[in-house]
Amino acid sequence: MRKTLDEYVIEFDSNAQTIRDSVMDFTELVCKYVELTNRAPRLGDFVPTDEDDNVLEEPKYWKEHLSGLIAMADTGIHLEKCKQYQTAKDKVIFAGDWEVVTSNEFITRIHSKTTNITIDFDSIRIGLVRTDKSGFVIEKSYPCRIEDLPRGIEFKNGVI
Repeated sequence: MRKTLDEYVIEFDSNAQTIRDSVMDFTELVCKYVELTNRAPRLGDFVPTDEDDNVLEEPKYWKEHLSGLIAMADTGIHLEKCKQYQTAKDKVIFAGDWEVVTSNEFITRIHSKTTNITIDFDSIRIGLVRTDKSGFVIEKSYPCRIEDLPRGIEFKNGVI
């Protein structure tokens, strides 16, 4: 069916509004991506941490919490620890099975078996570490932005 000029203009105008909205959404998405990738990586981007960037251990009743059984077993401190841990896990932005290898007052070293990448976090900066088979450090570099991290480190689904 042919449209009248009035119908065509009205339809085009409503579609143009949708296109403008899409462009605005895309622009906002790009700005958020640039903001995210230009900031320094934090330990909490890889593993669950508290507000002070201390690594959180998986709570004792974590598996029960995931299955819904903890609510029946205990509604006290265990439930609160599970909620805190879940909140911290939700803030992790990188995929992979990152695990804490070393943690003391000076440094926290994490490693991903999937990417075979090791990262050191200390009080001053982040360091990418390349080691030999015995664990001896061969090379260390210091990226200052998420953008500078190796390409093997990927965002979790839904982050971008």
